[in-house]
Amino acid sequence: MPISFEDLLFRAESQYLKERGRQWKIYSDHKKIPQMIDIWVASHMNLVNDIFPKWFLSSISSTARKFFLSYPSHHQTDFWLEAEAATFVNNNCGTNLSKNNISIYSGVYWSYSMLGVLWIAQGYKKIFIAELVNQTYKSCFSALWYEVIEISCHVDGLVCIKDFIHKAEIYPWEVKYFYLNHSRWGAINQTYFEHMADVLEEFKITCLYDADVLVTSHDNITLPYLPLLVPKFFDHAIVLYNLTKEISLPGLRIGIGMAPENLTLQIRKYQSTILQMMPPPNRFFAQMAFKNVNINKAKEVLHHRICKICSVFKSLWWDVSRPCMWVNVFLDTPPSFSGKLHAADELFVFHLMKSAKLLVSPSSIRWSSISNAFRIVACQPESVYEQVLNRLVEHNINYNMQFPIGLEESLTDSLSI
Repeated sequence: MPISFEDLLFRAESQYLKERGRQWKIYSDHKKIPQMIDIWVASHMNLVNDIFPKWFLSSISSTARKFFLSYPSHHQTDFWLEAEAATFVNNNCGTNLSKNNISIYSGVYWSYSMLGVLWIAQGYKKIFIAELVNQTYKSCFSALWYEVIEISCHVDGLVCIKDFIHKAEIYPWEVKYFYLNHSRWGAINQTYFEHMADVLEEFKITCLYDADVLVTSHDNITLPYLPLLVPKFFDHAIVLYNLTKEISLPGLRIGIGMAPENLTLQIRKYQSTILQMMPPPNRFFAQMAFKNVNINKAKEVLHHRICKICSVFKSLWWDVSRPCMWVNVFLDTPPSFSGKLHAADELFVFHLMKSAKLLVSPSSIRWSSISNAFRIVACQPESVYEQVLNRLVEHNINYNMQFPIGLEESLTDSLSI
């Protein structure tokens, strides 16, 4: 019996929105409060003034208007910026990609939907997804009627290769694709990707690897673009990168897919068939960004922000582990918030909003299996995190704090309104 549109929406909501709904309600109720500092949302990255030339910013208003009068043809040669994107990646990562290794998406999120439909058309209805990835991605594929099969991860977020092999043996020839990103702490290395490549090759599986950042690391060892440098892995992968974090232009909705030529040609053929288009203004500004952004300056700025965040919370008795890469810092909630009616991260985040007017992200809002941690994003200038420290001290918020009297009742009342 065909599934109805209402059932389809319910399927996505039941796995995703029920976990996030109450937390988003609290967030939306508080984010408009004056003096609220938002260190939650990665798409609010405040980097543009640091990494773009001043003339680039001043040119936007004077050049944008003419592009709204052109029909965004999907047939135009190099309209999708494949050559520019390949040059951008090669210049910053030391790779040797050609434009035939590049596909461009209207945002990385759109790539999940597009590729998911393409794979369903090939007859695959199951997908492997790493356990410790953002719940959003699991929901995207569930809404496309996929059966999501989770591959277990180690505490640091890296995939358990043994479980990957075990699940691949259980579902031989039934699963063609494996979604993976490393948004937590694990230090990726060449051996890790080579072991994963062995599984991908043996079971004829393609990895959809969401890189999210290209160069931003914090230990002078980890290379976020390492998957592009391991041929054995790249031969079985589609590596995704977006302009949100390091380039600080999320509104352009531009995502880059890097893959072997045979895979790229399949993707482009499908894009042409469904008449996918890129608005000319987005294309123009993305083209300018590829040529003018200083991504190494972005890395430097983000690294200093991450160090500042770690310093702030370390001074308040948190056991802080600086991440190897990315733009997130994950911290445990104070022990006194555990064992309550509500989840520890939900209670602590609510307390930060109510008392110190700080917006951070409870880990369970995106990682449903983790309810005793919260995430801070390096989206604000360093000076803002000094304000964060002052507010935490002012309101006696630290890792060893006592549980606030009446907090559970206050959260329950807020959710019932």
